[in-house]
Amino acid sequence: MNLDGKYDYIEILGDTALNVGEAGWLTGNLSINAWVKVNQTGAIGTHVIFDKESPVWGPGYGFYLLNGRPGLRLSDGTPTIFLASTSMPTDGQWHLVGVSVNRMSTTGGQFYVDGMPFGAPFNPTVRSGTLENNYHARIGSRAYGTMDIFKGSIDEVKIFKRALTATEQKSTFDAGSYGECKPQVDDYCLSPCPYGGVFDGANCQLGKAPAGTNAFLYKGTFYYTPLSGNTCLPGSWFDGANCNVQEVPTGATPFIYANYWYFAAAC
Repeated sequence: MNLDGKYDYIEILGDTALNVGEAGWLTGNLSINAWVKVNQTGAIGTHVIFDKESPVWGPGYGFYLLNGRPGLRLSDGTPTIFLASTSMPTDGQWHLVGVSVNRMSTTGGQFYVDGMPFGAPFNPTVRSGTLENNYHARIGSRAYGTMDIFKGSIDEVKIFKRALTATEQKSTFDAGSYGECKPQVDDYCLSPCPYGGVFDGANCQLGKAPAGTNAFLYKGTFYYTPLSGNTCLPGSWFDGANCNVQEVPTGATPFIYANYWYFAAAC
């Protein structure tokens, strides 16, 4: 879509699926990707790619370009702006710009341009609270007010509730105009992971136990052994003996492999 930098944007009303919660072992991470095309004139100033923020620095997140530099704003009631040190190409050609954010790691933030890491990692753990809000989202403008409107073209905006790996970012770029490469599943199976998790080509991976602990399954609940001092990471809780991750949904087939929690694929 071509945006004029004055009035054009797309508004997405009341979609709670775009909310990102509190940072935790299996929650609170995100990635944003978009193909963008800007020229040098269009790159001057702030140009929003995607925004899901509430007014007056309330909870939310936004992805944008500032004088051609990829930027991410995270707010859990207090905002922090993360900005790449250099500008991406503003040559009027299509480029893939993205960001992956693991909010449990001090080096968990990374910008990408054309499938490659762009600049140094950043520390997103400073904003560990919930980013959830009831406000709408926009492509090409701030979610609140008509400002910082994108001047140029945007295509294939994607939001993920996990931190994409460098390999996944590169695969998305390599796919080019064919679109993102997706796992191969049978034609009749459109939802291999109805109980959650990420399809890895065979099963649905929910997550991995923290380093130095052991994942296990007991009476229909995923657990891991606690860290020293009987502590559990955010997103899980200590039940007096171990760290409770989540109950297994009715109908799911759970199992443990290589210290990961899994659900069997539905098809």
